[in-house]
Amino acid sequence: MKHLIRTFLSTIIFFTVAAAFGSVPSLKVTISDSAGKVAFKGTTNSSGAFATKSLPAGNYVVQFNATDSSLKGQALNFIVSAGKKKVTAEAIAGEKLLAGGVAMKVEVGGNLNITGQASSALNAKVDPKTGTIQVAVSFPNSELTLRPGQYGIARAEIEKIPNALLIPQQAVSQLQGSNMVAVVNPDGKAEIRAIKVGETYQGMIVVTEGLKAGEKVIVEGFQRVRQGTPVSAKPFTEASKTEGAKNESEKKPSAGQS
Repeated sequence: MKHLIRTFLSTIIFFTVAAAFGSVPSLKVTISDSAGKVAFKGTTNSSGAFATKSLPAGNYVVQFNATDSSLKGQALNFIVSAGKKKVTAEAIAGEKLLAGGVAMKVEVGGNLNITGQASSALNAKVDPKTGTIQVAVSFPNSELTLRPGQYGIARAEIEKIPNALLIPQQAVSQLQGSNMVAVVNPDGKAEIRAIKVGETYQGMIVVTEGLKAGEKVIVEGFQRVRQGTPVSAKPFTEASKTEGAKNESEKKPSAGQS
């Protein structure tokens, strides 16, 4: 039984690195209190961010406007925060920002500042030509580790599976559309069993049904065993895998513990 952190790793994820990573056209930012009095007026920086000084407690309206015509045909996402309070606006069309703009309400606690971030809204639809979707990532790059035109490999945690039951992938055989394994029962005999599997992880596969922790699973030699075949199990290691490949006449299958 293991605690599995499932990760997603693309072969290569190309980062479109602009001169300033994640740069968006400068936007006008106007913040007004509940009485309509302007508490802040400024612009977003080259990364699409802004921050105010500490403000009195109260409700505020953050207004974004644009004058850069290059926003036509584009869309932006917005995040405005004040302490633990956070509001978002997604896929706001550039035409709207060029016309009346977008207003976002946020509640501010005493002596807190308001921060905001604008970023490009990507099309989340699957590209039928490549089978991929666009994703956006944001990370510190103050030392310019990534420069325009470079790429990197990204790994992202997408799910945690507590007490995951893992067995080597090669222990699983396909038979008429079902996933099958051979288990060594307490009597030392092979037991062919259907299982249900989940995700793979570093050469292992998650078993969701059909096995219990501690049961011995035959990793090599599934094709040589039948239901009830006597088995002399030995622990499976990478060394035994190499040994088995060199000695095809070996009759005793090796077993691993789930």
